[in-house]
Formats: sequence, C-alpha cells, structure tokens
Amino acid sequence: MTPVLEGFALGFAYAAPIGAQNVYVIQSASGGPLRMSVRVALAVTAMDITLALACLYGLGAVLEWFPWLSTAMTVVGCAYLLWIGVNLARSRAEQDADGKTGQGVTHSYAWSRVAVAAFTLTWFNPQAILDGTLLLGGFRAQLGDGEVPLFIIGMAAASAVWFHALTALVGSCRNRFGPRAMMWINRVCGVALCALGLRLGLGLL
Repeated sequence: MTPVLEGFALGFAYAAPIGAQNVYVIQSASGGPLRMSVRVALAVTAMDITLALACLYGLGAVLEWFPWLSTAMTVVGCAYLLWIGVNLARSRAEQDADGKTGQGVTHSYAWSRVAVAAFTLTWFNPQAILDGTLLLGGFRAQLGDGEVPLFIIGMAAASAVWFHALTALVGSCRNRFGPRAMMWINRVCGVALCALGLRLGLGLL
C-alpha cells in the first residue's frame, strides 16, 4: 500500500469514531444553513489535520513531560463541552418551541465562533492527543523521510472527505424532519456533548 493510501486509511479511522467533532458537525448540518454547515466542516477539518500532524510528530510526549498542562487542558475541555452541550440542548429547544428557528443561526456560526468551537473541541482533549500520538507515532517511525509528506496528504484528504461527506449526508436528510424532530436532534447532540465532557472530566478523578 502506498503512503498516500496508508495515510488515507489511517486518517479515516482517526476521524470517523464518534466524538465532539462529529457531534458538532452533525448538529450544524442538521440545523444551520448549508453555507454555515460547510463552514463548520472546513474548520473542523483544519483543526483535525493540525492535531493529526501534532500527534504524528509526538506532541503527546509534551503532555507527559508537563502533567499540569494535561490537567489544565482537561479542565478547559470538560467545561467547554458541558457549556456548549447545555446551551445547545436548552437554547435551540426554546427557539424551536417558539417557532423562531432562524434567529441567531448566522451569529452562532460566525467564523470567529466556529473557529473557537472547532479548536476547543479538537485540541482540549489530552487523552485524544496521547492516543493519537501512539497511533500515528508508530506509523511515523515506519515511514521514510520522503514518504512522510505523502502520508500526510492521505490523512488530510481522509479528514476532508469524512467531515464534508458527513455534512452532506446529514444536510440531505434534514428537510425530512419537522421543527419538533429538529428540536430533539439538537437535544440529543447537546446531551452527547455533555456526556463527552463528563467522560473527559472523570479522567481527572
């Protein structure tokens, strides 16, 4: 298998498992305008690629050297996941119940907010960094210097394909759901983010 295909296969396996990134992409694709959901997919893809690169070059070792940094990142990540999860489950439900589903959507998906959300959901999970380092670091050791750029291209392509395909799939189905169904989708996404935040926080105990 060529380095590009190896990178694509590993990148796909790295991005596909359910997590905060995927929940964020699903929620935006199911509730926001198409241009906004594409914006989210682009931001999450970019953050996922940067994290994969960092793991590939051993960022996890830095967290092992500085345990306080791992703790700080966990606290921030846990708090952010709980905050965004609770607000998503409550505020979107209230908007839908009042029949004001269009209000606040553009503001919520402004570039600055999307970038902050994508960065926080991706980077403030030390366990994901350590796991990614173990997964990708092993492949890095087996690649020659000339193969690393090809491997990275494959990984980046897999990330882009996954998050944009997920956006397209969810977006193509959302017109089949009424306001009440959308309200429950938002609630489920909010609960999922809260659960991920609690699981992250339990790692400190």
